[in-house]
Amino acid sequence: MPMPRVSQIEPLVKLCVYCIKKAVISSKLATCPLALKNWDGRAPTLFHQLPIALLEEIILSLTFTNENLLDSRILDHIITPQVQHLSFSIYYYDAYCLSSFPKFGNLLILDLDKSGVGDDCLKSIGIYCSKLRSLNLNHCREVTDIGIQWLCGIDDSGIGNDKSEFCKSIQKLSILYTAVTQHGIQVVLTNLLSLKILENFNIVDALADLARRSGTDSNHMFSISTLYTSYDKPYYRSDSLRLALSLCHSISRVLIHVTKGLKDSDLLCLMSLKKLRKFEIFKSRFWMPNGTEITFDGGVAPLLKVFGKSLETLVLKGLDLVRISTIIDFCPNLIVLHISDVTGYLENERNLFQVEKNPPVFQKLKLLICVSTGILKMPVDVLLFLLSSPKLEHVTLFSVYAFSDEVLMETVKCHQLKNLRQLDLSQCNSLTKHGIKKFLRKTCSPLEMISFYCCKNIGLESYSDLLSLIAKKNWNLKISRDFYVFYRPK
Repeated sequence: MPMPRVSQIEPLVKLCVYCIKKAVISSKLATCPLALKNWDGRAPTLFHQLPIALLEEIILSLTFTNENLLDSRILDHIITPQVQHLSFSIYYYDAYCLSSFPKFGNLLILDLDKSGVGDDCLKSIGIYCSKLRSLNLNHCREVTDIGIQWLCGIDDSGIGNDKSEFCKSIQKLSILYTAVTQHGIQVVLTNLLSLKILENFNIVDALADLARRSGTDSNHMFSISTLYTSYDKPYYRSDSLRLALSLCHSISRVLIHVTKGLKDSDLLCLMSLKKLRKFEIFKSRFWMPNGTEITFDGGVAPLLKVFGKSLETLVLKGLDLVRISTIIDFCPNLIVLHISDVTGYLENERNLFQVEKNPPVFQKLKLLICVSTGILKMPVDVLLFLLSSPKLEHVTLFSVYAFSDEVLMETVKCHQLKNLRQLDLSQCNSLTKHGIKKFLRKTCSPLEMISFYCCKNIGLESYSDLLSLIAKKNWNLKISRDFYVFYRPK
């Protein structure tokens, strides 16, 4: 039967959440702040009698939205001490949320990404969230080293008390795009005893500095599984990667930003990592075309030969040449592949990319991102080969000229893209609305979303035609002219 799927009735739980959210937002409590002062407290018990999983969904629907409540103190009456998962979006955090922290004694996961919280909030988390396992503070620009100290139970004089329960429980801390410096990362490393996943771009510099100060005879090892280099420093300090690695024994994710001073020889210290799961190379803020000393053949390929079989995520940006045949040889178990400026195949590799002659290599690949903005354009055979991966669920193509109506239909003809749920296209100027329409009528994929951005042959008129077709067929499919889906470190 042709897909996308026909629109269906929403699940009962989702309908319940929607109805309760609508009732709360339209209630007198939400529209009249004075009503909160006269609330006698009996109504919240009705919320607290709900199953925790349903209550968490209701709270999420109220907090992770741009439909702002007039007075978010209403959340203080809904949140119960039994809640274990909470998310606050940028629209919902204010000072009143601090009054809720004494209720968070059983909280396991707290997501404050883009919420605007500051250091005062971290002090409350350190005091009250004694069972917290995961804390996301990404994009919270007001979070500083002072807040990190408070989070770790260290007072303004720099003196720490006995390790708090928070220090013993927290296992994942995300502080990307904050004001936390190298010093703050060192405070985290030395105080959060159970930390396994730390996300911040100062990790390598912080570890390398500790290694330099402690000398080669240091026996202190950290249990974090992540190594990130800085994206906003104009140069790389020699030997930092090796020194950072010497203090960690369980690294499973390495994220490198290409910048001046970083050489192939620096990367090769990673050959000691036999079971790496995520290897990502991005451009730094100071990246310049043809200005990098990192090469694919001299730095990346030898590493893939060592740990390619264990890799699940591979991101390669900012390199001059990426040879797809090497990735095929060494990385058969990838789930995520993000590559830019892939080279054409050599003459003796021509048969490698003929789909009709070779079975798909990437049997587990679910997310494919291809960028082709340089002089080299991705060959059609290489693109078809990548699209033949049988478990692909999400495909993102940026400036891939080879992606045409013919290529799209060839993938359908070869019974590929059967699991595709999202297709994101930007500046793919060989594709037209006719190819998209044929694809929608003939594909058997459970497609849910297609986005077009600056695709020359899919303008406003084509977009309207596609909307009409979707409405006529009653397909459960969304299309958009926005494009915010590029893979980023997170």
